[in-house]
Amino acid sequence: MMNCRTAQNEMESMAASGSGAVSRDLAEHLRHCESCRKEQAILTGTLNLLRSREPWTPKDGFYDRLTHQALKEKQRAVTRAQADWFANPFLRSLRAPRAVPAASWGWAIGMAVIVLAAVGVYWGVRDYSTRLGKMNFVMGAVHTAHGSAPWSLATDGRSVRHGSNVRTATDGEAIVTLSDHSSVYLGTFSEVSFSRERHVELKSGMAWFEVKPGETEFTIEIPSYGSVRVLGTSFGIYVDSNADECSVAVAGGRVVVDGQEGRAVLSDGEEAAISSGRGPVKRSPQHLRELLDLREKLVEKRNEYDLKKYYPSLAAPLR
Repeated sequence: MMNCRTAQNEMESMAASGSGAVSRDLAEHLRHCESCRKEQAILTGTLNLLRSREPWTPKDGFYDRLTHQALKEKQRAVTRAQADWFANPFLRSLRAPRAVPAASWGWAIGMAVIVLAAVGVYWGVRDYSTRLGKMNFVMGAVHTAHGSAPWSLATDGRSVRHGSNVRTATDGEAIVTLSDHSSVYLGTFSEVSFSRERHVELKSGMAWFEVKPGETEFTIEIPSYGSVRVLGTSFGIYVDSNADECSVAVAGGRVVVDGQEGRAVLSDGEEAAISSGRGPVKRSPQHLRELLDLREKLVEKRNEYDLKKYYPSLAAPLR
């Protein structure tokens, strides 16, 4: 004779497989057990309700949001694991000496905490007061320098401060995210200087700018050519030293281009060229597609890098 536990296990197996066939032993048990009959009725009703609903389909952008949240959760887990890895050996070292009185250890630990807190506050205030943004993505050889300090290899997450310079090599590319959420996408053989809030200098190469609206203008100085001023827009600048020419191309919004010989206002899909002693002069777009490709390529590489780092099974190989 089948008991209630065996009957419930068989009903769960039927529900999981989608089979509606009831065995002779289960039918006999249900005929005598009111509790299991109620359980079967609830299970059958739930399955029928689920079958009557249309299949769920994700809305647009669901997988992007899922990936973004998964990366955040993974980063939080990695940070917690790193903190645990550091803390455990430290705590073990504190427990090791047993001959020293507890009061002495308490005093030493208290002083150490005070010193560490003071150092943390100092560096926190310094970081907050001078930080303009951070390196959001680095690929290949990218170097940074601050003021007159020597150049050093850049890494993801490194702070960009007042007076920081970023330079890319033949295989180097980078994305810099600023504190106002604007972004600078740097191609190869490019150099940019971050002098102050919403004010940068593109010294050479190719860069794409995603500027967030703000209370003040965002200004890009281009030595020997002029400057570009915006409030919020998407545009790119290509400094071609070989041709002694600078191109400014706009994908969205409006920008003001000031040259040595005048001014031009550019809007969606427009481009202007500046050369030494001439311009800016509007012309048909020649570098807009190339600059847009730079931005799209860097975004794709950053996403693939993040997925490959945290979820290798989801990521396509980096090209």
